[in-house]
Amino acid sequence: MPDDITKIEALVSELKDYVNTRVDQVKLVIAEKLSKILAYTLTVLTMVLMIFLILVLVSVSAAIAIGQRINNLWLGFIIVAGFCLILGLIMWMARDRMFRKRIMNKMISVFFKDENEKDQ
Repeated sequence: MPDDITKIEALVSELKDYVNTRVDQVKLVIAEKLSKILAYTLTVLTMVLMIFLILVLVSVSAAIAIGQRINNLWLGFIIVAGFCLILGLIMWMARDRMFRKRIMNKMISVFFKDENEKDQ
């Protein structure tokens, strides 16, 4: 009888170690996936910032060039602002297709990449 109790205690101890190991493994997997998402997000935000700065400089340059061409600087800025407004409205109408779905697909692929590789 004491031998059975020690076996049960050993089994319980092994089970606790197994559960703790699995919990640690899940924590590591979640940390890895969140770090991938964070790195991707920071990369995208950096690129968006750079593109934004380039677009601002190109817009100012285009506005000055158009304004000098038509001998009316403020009208050049209004023309460029109107063009940017139209472009912004088009992007707003297509935001689901352009941004939201791509971001969701990227997040899904990061979270479920390991499961898809195991299936294949």
